[in-house]
Amino acid sequence: MTGSSFKDELVYVSALNEFVYCPRRYYYQRYYDEIGKPYELVDGRSKREQ
Repeated sequence: MTGSSFKDELVYVSALNEFVYCPRRYYYQRYYDEIGKPYELVDGRSKREQ
C-alpha cells in the first residue's frame, strides 16, 4: 500500500477477543475509559466504609 494515508497500527489479540465478545463493551472501554464495576464490589465497599 504505497502512498496510503492509513497509518499502520498494532492490534492486540486481546483487543480482538474483547471486540468479538461484546463490541459495545469494547467501545466504552477504549473510547470512554470506563470499565463497569460489579454491583457486589460497589455494595461491599460502601458497606465497609460505614
